[in-house]
Amino acid sequence: MSPSSSRVARVEISRCIQELDDLYEAIPRRHTNRGPYLPHRPFPPPFMDALGHLTSDEPDVRFFLRTAEADRKRMVDLSSAANLELYSDPEIIRDNERWLRLSWNEVQEHRDGLTVEAFGLPSFMTGAAKMMPAWMLRRAAASGARRGYADLMSSAPLIGIIAVRDRYDREQCLRAGRICWPPFTGWPGGPATRRWK
Repeated sequence: MSPSSSRVARVEISRCIQELDDLYEAIPRRHTNRGPYLPHRPFPPPFMDALGHLTSDEPDVRFFLRTAEADRKRMVDLSSAANLELYSDPEIIRDNERWLRLSWNEVQEHRDGLTVEAFGLPSFMTGAAKMMPAWMLRRAAASGARRGYADLMSSAPLIGIIAVRDRYDREQCLRAGRICWPPFTGWPGGPATRRWK
């Protein structure tokens, strides 16, 4: 550990009796991709209630949930402007391309990154994309990253923002991360994924 870093957690691993819970069981049922949300399917009331109480015990962390169309559009516009600024930087584009996994061999070798199947394309377009030369597919992916988030966000029936009082306070940022983790990683029987089906 370098002198400038500080430890935020210590993990000790030991043998134990396996205990399965609802979140663990939900993992194989996730269907995360970059396709559009299903905007007209309502969320279950228990899920919405849980979201509303995520930060009730956290004085320095707030969760803002927006469902009204005008509020969501305002957030999409802000996010889209920031995204266009971000992807105008050639270094960002180069770094982003390093995470693209365009062949089965790359997927097997790296076990991370963004695959063609996760682009959120209709199945016939996914098939066509797999036949493109790698240089063309990388260019299309970069172009889609610049433009696609606004369309994706616009299809969402709700948008949430987790905010902390001091963005540079490490403890507050870690608390924000811990708050959002359970409901978005595998809500049993609910919206555990980007596409609420």
